[in-house]
Amino acid sequence: MTKHSEALEVSTDSSGSLETPKGRRITIPKREKWASRTDFYLSCAGGFIGLGNVWRFPYLCYENGGAIFFIPYVIALFLAGIPIFFLEVVVGQYTSEGGITAWRMLAPISAGIGYGSIILTCVLNTYYIVVLGWSLFYFLQSFSSSEHLHQIWNSCDNAWNNPETCRTVRDVMNSQNSSLTNIKQFNSNDKPFMTPIEEYWENYAIKIDDDMTFESLFTDINWNMLYCVVASWVICYFCVWKGIGWTGKVVMFTATFPVFMLFVLLIRGLTLPGAMKGVEFYLIPKAEDWGKLWETKIWIDATTQVLFSYALCKGALTSLGSYNKFKTNCWKDVCILSCCNSGVSVISGFAIFGVLGFMAEQFGVEVENVAKSGPGLAFIAFPQAILEMPYPSLHPLWAIAFFLMIFLLGLDSQFVGLEAVGTSLLDMMPKHRNKPWVREMLLAVIVAFSALLAIPMCAPGGIYLFKLFDYYGASGFNLLFLSSVQCLAVTYIYGAEKMWRNVTEMLGYKLNKFWLVSWKIITPVSCIVMILLKVVMFKSLVYPRPMGKNMVYNSSQEAVGWFLASLSMAPVPLVALYHAIFGNFKDSFKAKDEHIQYIVYNMKRNPESLQGSLTSILSECDLKEQDLGKAPVELTKMNDEKV
Repeated sequence: MTKHSEALEVSTDSSGSLETPKGRRITIPKREKWASRTDFYLSCAGGFIGLGNVWRFPYLCYENGGAIFFIPYVIALFLAGIPIFFLEVVVGQYTSEGGITAWRMLAPISAGIGYGSIILTCVLNTYYIVVLGWSLFYFLQSFSSSEHLHQIWNSCDNAWNNPETCRTVRDVMNSQNSSLTNIKQFNSNDKPFMTPIEEYWENYAIKIDDDMTFESLFTDINWNMLYCVVASWVICYFCVWKGIGWTGKVVMFTATFPVFMLFVLLIRGLTLPGAMKGVEFYLIPKAEDWGKLWETKIWIDATTQVLFSYALCKGALTSLGSYNKFKTNCWKDVCILSCCNSGVSVISGFAIFGVLGFMAEQFGVEVENVAKSGPGLAFIAFPQAILEMPYPSLHPLWAIAFFLMIFLLGLDSQFVGLEAVGTSLLDMMPKHRNKPWVREMLLAVIVAFSALLAIPMCAPGGIYLFKLFDYYGASGFNLLFLSSVQCLAVTYIYGAEKMWRNVTEMLGYKLNKFWLVSWKIITPVSCIVMILLKVVMFKSLVYPRPMGKNMVYNSSQEAVGWFLASLSMAPVPLVALYHAIFGNFKDSFKAKDEHIQYIVYNMKRNPESLQGSLTSILSECDLKEQDLGKAPVELTKMNDEKV
């Protein structure tokens, strides 16, 4: 490449622009950085400590043998969870780019990972907001007297109750009818009756239909629930609309209050009669449960739980890491946040099983017969537990606190996902990133579009669509697929040793190479094995309902699910195919930061350091002056704070 021989002086102005004597001006847009490490910790914690910790982890422990589940969970954590968590934060911090442009910078051919991650986050945001709507609905319903709560949740004489099938738990316990005296399965879906709280959930809260049809999704909208979903989106929007400076203030409350409430719930749960019965079930495995370690299901559940609860492959951690300063010790951050995430899961288990042990003691059944997963745990089992607690006058207070905790846990995850999508899209147009109201308008468009997509989930058949989104759209196959290709892209396209040197430069010291080996071999192989096991064990999706009215998804409905899964996986091969057909396939494997590393890192990423001779800068980078104008994304890095 021909190099410049004449000395050209570069000047900078307060806007962060470079101007050469030829009149060429190169704009270097500013990029926000975290005001403190606390903002980063709380944003990350709020993003991945959510409902998966509170209702999914405890149930998976119950379903897979209690304490036995901890063994594959810890193994999956060290073989997949922590390595990918560390990798995503490293990529964001090193490139100072969002979830899409960060992968494009590492190598153009890997940009499909960024697109896939953001699409996955959009899918997740579309249905996850519905959970916030449910929580907000129950939260508002809790502002009533104790008598009113017992009327709507624990009696069979409401407008939505069916007198022929509705039975309170106390009625079942006191019944002399031989078909009802055996209440060991009173929380089972095969029992011949429904409890009031189940009918409240199905007939009043979500107004469920018997099947997922076009009519059940686009007619007879449940307006009360839709209002709650829209209100949740509005709250979420105003949590992030002004950037990370504003978001950092919001998470001071939204990330800490749910944890405080969880500890309150933990103390209350463990002091209830029979709580130790639930804790014993949670911690002490039965002899027959050890055989579960030879089953593939427990390993798949553990791996997918780690990936889901750590919010991996969604672009959020990469975007949050991009606001770190270059010399931030992100490894220490990863260790602290990993302990927080898994610690909250374990503590949630104590809180949940303490309450379930209390319910088992009250109703004279085994703990395994009062546990439900997902919405069933939060919106059926727990309201029932609240009504059975001592001091009825405090029941509304407990209900308000519990559903506020559920709402805030989901809100954190939701607005961090929204931040990830917004940041990634803004980084694709750096010239407009700092213009007035651009961020606000972009986020408003994203929120409005996502709210429209959520409308069918507020219809009578919406819960079945929600299940499809949850099972196919943002968990399972696509998480495992994106996890494996992320590791393969960094280690075999960008270069494992090269990235390891970058990590050492950022941290200032060398880490144990176990994590490098994990990126290269252990983590991708583990994820690929889990994908193969899921394919072998694949079964048609079923939505369980009381009285055996389970909804089995047909082939056309399953096809919708696979379409949702393909949305986040397809960009990876499609981007590679695009470069093979329309671009220079060989050059697409080259990292875009190779020619500008001298400017970005040796010059300490400061515009002020560019004062002086353009000739020397171009010479060190082996660049021409016109090449700078072709790399606006890379030049964005030069406006970082001093390190």
